Amino acid sequence: FQEQFFLNLPSHLALKQPISNLGAWAFRKLPDFFSGLLSKIANAQDAVILSRSEIKQYLSEMTVEALSQGGQGSAKDWEIFSQPWSVSYKNMNMPVEIWQGTADPIVPPQVVEWLACQLPTCKLHLLKDAGHFWIFDHIDEVLTVLARHFSQRSKM
Repeated sequence: FQEQFFLNLPSHLALKQPISNLGAWAFRKLPDFFSGLLSKIANAQDAVILSRSEIKQYLSEMTVEALSQGGQGSAKDWEIFSQPWSVSYKNMNMPVEIWQGTADPIVPPQVVEWLACQLPTCKLHLLKDAGHFWIFDHIDEVLTVLARHFSQRSKM
């Protein structure tokens, strides 16, 4: 599904915008339905997180706002994600930290592991058995690491 959705379908330019607009319209009309659907198709780890009312509300409000002007933004994201990026990863010298759930059904861990290997200063945090929405339970840990990086940069 991921390969079809992210790599093959975007090459059909005539379908990209109508599908994005239809998805945006449907979500704006039925946000609770889509929030519930996401919980049902998620893996076990994500389903627990997505079942919490505050998470459902947050994701619903965020998505409704993101799609408030239609599907143009998601169509552009779709296009960008489906093409190779002309980025010279080896030349990046800033500290990079990536967190990835090993049971993420949306972003394949192998892709993130490949990216981490391309970045010379990358520290990869693999979260065993975590899904895609692990961040809701670990935001303090991530922000602590990021604050440490910003603090070190400001001292330079």
